[in-house]
Amino acid sequence: MQLFSVKNLFYLGNYHQAIAEGETLENLSQEQELERNYYLYRCYLAIGNYQTVLDEIKENSPSSLLIIKLFASLLSDFDSKKADVLDTLDKWKKLNENQSDEMFKIIAAHIFCNCGDIDEALRIIHNAKSLEALALRVQLLLLIHRQDIALQELKNLQKIDDDATLTQLATAWINLEEGSEKIKNAKYIFHELSEKYGATHSLLNGKAVCEMKMGNFEEAEKLLIEALEKKPNDPTTFSNYVCCIQHLPKSDELIQRQINKMQHLDKSHFIISSYNRLSEEFDKLANEFKI
Repeated sequence: MQLFSVKNLFYLGNYHQAIAEGETLENLSQEQELERNYYLYRCYLAIGNYQTVLDEIKENSPSSLLIIKLFASLLSDFDSKKADVLDTLDKWKKLNENQSDEMFKIIAAHIFCNCGDIDEALRIIHNAKSLEALALRVQLLLLIHRQDIALQELKNLQKIDDDATLTQLATAWINLEEGSEKIKNAKYIFHELSEKYGATHSLLNGKAVCEMKMGNFEEAEKLLIEALEKKPNDPTTFSNYVCCIQHLPKSDELIQRQINKMQHLDKSHFIISSYNRLSEEFDKLANEFKI
């Protein structure tokens, strides 16, 4: 129970508070200390403090921490480190494939996802049983539009703990994908979690997407601006913001400026890397058919 609050804050996107609470925990067992450090270093990754992770995790650390250091290396310089990181991960994966270290597998899945390989991300956690692994599978399946399988994973989450934050978030994600009346259910979940734990940038994004799905783009813009105030230059928030303002009476110059800013944020982020890849492919095709 000592780590419940730290983990919950991390899941909700309240990274600074998770770090503050995690650093005050005392009298932890060796296993608890490892899990505490696992989430603290992931919080540092989430706020862009890669150097702390690179400096503090030593080469003799457990594999669940070493892979966070590998992830930090990727995020610190995506273009130049991607090939080496994937090569290292492939070697480590073979060494760990018969082990049940779900913490290692979850970070490995995130690395593959950031590199655009959703199939491999799903493959490495396909047997994982933890709430976080199941919730991650829901996210990944929704990315490839397999809502049918995501619903099955949600049922597994509900069997373990229907009231858990991750179960509630996964329910909201699927409700958003289903659309129609389910969007109201998603909005209610994000609202309830915000009332209970505070409006983090992550929950504000969820509420904003609900508003956009319902056609309320002005309200969505307000929520996304609030989210950017809490976590400036967050790739997910910024991509949602770019999507939102294209439905509002904004000038073409303003919209293009925001798109240009988005493209130069975290290049390893799935949405931004996909956008940049598709932009390059479109430009290439456009040149081929230029008259």
